[in-house]
Formats: sequence, C-alpha cells, structure tokens
Amino acid sequence: MAGLTNRRLADEFRSRYPKVNLQLDPVITESDRLICAGSSAAYLIQTIHIIKHFSGPTIASQCAKTMLIDTNRTKQLPYLPFLAEKEHSDSLVHKAQQQLQKNMRTELRISMLADSLGASERTLIRRFRLALEQSPLNYLQGLRIDVAQNLLRESDQSIEVIATSVGYTDTSSFCRLFKQKIGHSPGAYRSKFR
Repeated sequence: MAGLTNRRLADEFRSRYPKVNLQLDPVITESDRLICAGSSAAYLIQTIHIIKHFSGPTIASQCAKTMLIDTNRTKQLPYLPFLAEKEHSDSLVHKAQQQLQKNMRTELRISMLADSLGASERTLIRRFRLALEQSPLNYLQGLRIDVAQNLLRESDQSIEVIATSVGYTDTSSFCRLFKQKIGHSPGAYRSKFR
C-alpha cells in the first residue's frame, strides 16, 4: 500500500506505519481503493482525481478550471524545501553536515571529508546513509539545489552565475541535475515560482 504525508512528518509516519510504502514525490497516490494526498493543497488535486473517477474527465476538467486547480502538477519536489537537518544522533554525520554546508561551493572529495573527520570514507558513507538515508554527495547536491531554488526565485542573477555560486563549474551539468531533482529546468522553475 502506498501513502503520502507532509515531508516533515515522514520519519514519524514511517515509524507508526512501517507496512505503508511512503512516497514523498507524487502529489497523490492511489493504491487499491485508497487515494492519498501529500499536502494540504494536494487535496484539491485529489478531489479532481475522485471527480474524474466517478464523473469522467470532462466534468473533472470543468471543475478544475472553475476552481483554478492545476491538475498538471504531479510532483511535490518543486514545492518542497530541502530538509538539511534531519533529526539523528550521529555526531560524525552532524560534523560532516556542518562541513558540507560551510564548504558547499567547493568540490567534494568524500575521502578528504572523511579524513578531516578522522573516519574512513566507507565508514562516513555508511553512517551518512544510516542517519540521513542518502549519501554525502546526494546531501550536498540537495543543499546546492535548495540554495539555487532560492536564488532563482529571489534574484535576477543568470543561471550561469547561480550555478557557479552554488559550486558548479559546468552550467549544463547543474541544469541536468536541477531538472532531475526538481522536475523543471532552472529557467522553467524561475518562470513558475517567481
């Protein structure tokens, strides 16, 4: 069974309902006869989905237009902030997070990060995955993309300048990663969320 919740409640949800396949990216999930929405605004899309199921696509489309609901929104990622601080008690990972946040504009070498913390690369990666359910590289990418999202919304800087300011020397690599993580190109994201 698939389910959704607010991203900030994900850990609590997983501990309370371990048999539910928690998904954080889709706006709604449908499993058997259960339809879940992930955020308060997603319930409007869920409503249109139910109307479509019982009354057909024409009436659902008319309702969506009347209620000004964007039914093309299928993913939550463009709307979610990167949660850099996930609660855990691993001091090594906390120190690594602090270093990554402080040095996010520099090239990451996990071996150098591990050495600076007095750990092996393998140990750091393993403990990072246990504490945060992601690798140090994915964590760093999330930090960078989060800052880039803010800059795209709040500044007039070019995409090239933003890419450089968050640690990417190759703008096309930054754009590919941004689209992969957020679901929109940086330019489309800026147009939609500004």
